[in-house]
Amino acid sequence: MVLWITFLSFILVLLALDLGVFHRRARIISVREALGWTLIWLTTALAFAAVIYVGYDRHWFGMGLTPDPVERSALWPEGRVNDARSATLKFMTGYLVELSLSADNVFVIAMLFNYFAIPRIFQHRVLFWGILGALAMRRAQAEVHRAVAEVVDPLRAAGRRRLDHQLVPPHRLTRQRSRRQVGHVLRRRHAAGVDVAGLVLDSIQRAAHTPTVARGTSSTWLK
Repeated sequence: MVLWITFLSFILVLLALDLGVFHRRARIISVREALGWTLIWLTTALAFAAVIYVGYDRHWFGMGLTPDPVERSALWPEGRVNDARSATLKFMTGYLVELSLSADNVFVIAMLFNYFAIPRIFQHRVLFWGILGALAMRRAQAEVHRAVAEVVDPLRAAGRRRLDHQLVPPHRLTRQRSRRQVGHVLRRRHAAGVDVAGLVLDSIQRAAHTPTVARGTSSTWLK
């Protein structure tokens, strides 16, 4: 929380300096001045990347000690812990991606300024407040996405478990059923075998106590 407060305070200070100090009076910005400010903000981003590297390397405010939930995998189920190099690489990757994606915004903004006939002297101020509005809308959108994810993720996990249960390979089901059937048959055979053995023993005992049949009688019947 301390890091986020510090970071947001740093951004607000930069925005306040931009609008309240350097561009307090509306004026037309030349190409040379625009290129100069571009180099200044680029240098600021590189300096911030250096702060990230040193902070993760020396573990300022616990940086680089907790897992990153973004990099969850089978090897790191709770997330991978970022070192100084990986944290700086992530920041620079995000910065370059956003910088490249903002190139088309320049053409869109120029078209809007031309369509609404905004004077060049007020274009910087309009653009500044437009950027603040975009930041506020992105924050609101992120909160909405987080709320939706808290509801949807448990449902997705339950659906995934049910799907995994339904998609058990048929040969495994066949083996399980076969094992159950074999076990049932063996139990029945064992019980039946015990009964047959009992009948055989009982018959033997009865035959031993029964009087012997006369030979003559048996021969008469055979004739």
